[in-house]
Amino acid sequence: MNKQFSLFAKMTIIMFIFILNFNSNAQTSGNLSFSLTVTEPSGGYNNKIVIAIWLEDSLTGNFVKTKMRYAVTEVQYLNVWIAKSGQNVVDAITGATTQPGQFSIIWNGTDVSGNVVPDGPYNVWIQFSDKNSSGPTKFCSFVKGPNAISGQTYPNSGNFTNMVLSWTPITASVQYNFNQNNPIYIYPNPARDNISISFNLLKDKPVDISVYNMKGQIVKHIASLIQADAGHNIMSWDATNDSFQKLPNGVYFIRISCNEFDKVAKIILL
Repeated sequence: MNKQFSLFAKMTIIMFIFILNFNSNAQTSGNLSFSLTVTEPSGGYNNKIVIAIWLEDSLTGNFVKTKMRYAVTEVQYLNVWIAKSGQNVVDAITGATTQPGQFSIIWNGTDVSGNVVPDGPYNVWIQFSDKNSSGPTKFCSFVKGPNAISGQTYPNSGNFTNMVLSWTPITASVQYNFNQNNPIYIYPNPARDNISISFNLLKDKPVDISVYNMKGQIVKHIASLIQADAGHNIMSWDATNDSFQKLPNGVYFIRISCNEFDKVAKIILL
């Protein structure tokens, strides 16, 4: 009987992972900051330059959003930016030619329609020119997602120096349920250490709280058949100070089961 129940639990977790991955595409909200210094090689345009900074999906090469464009009559020399963006400047800082030096942008993770783009690898692109010909380009890659990036630097390349990028995800409780009438809340999520697991019961019940990996294998018992009260319950788990097992960073699933319900919630450990 226990073997059959264990097999059923494993199949339930695997099915949940399949449904979650099939039906949803994570879209983490957050803010990106990027700065760099552009030096001028020849002093053209009376010590001024034209410049564009934009974002694209590095998997598809699709344009996401322009964040800066300084150019008017000389805009044609930002030929790579034009080909990628079609000169779309929604939400961009714009103006005429500008002086070389330090530039910085802020991006909130959305496209030109205001929608949060899917998590994954992206590129910050830069192109500038100080003469009547197409200028050099450079891109810096990063991964948008639930993991923060703090002060990531890139090697100097020609006229592009001091490139620094940070991505700050907006962390909030993430909820995934089989039954929306009785959800599990995990917060914070993503999490590093102290995690709160919140759920409701109609009656006093013994519950089991366990953690599964992406293969549907149980990797941790948080609580085995503890008595939970009718109404709102909150259980705490310190994932970094665990005498039994410190789990590696990654995606896991917390399962709460009793004879009243059996529910699963996704959590990301950082």
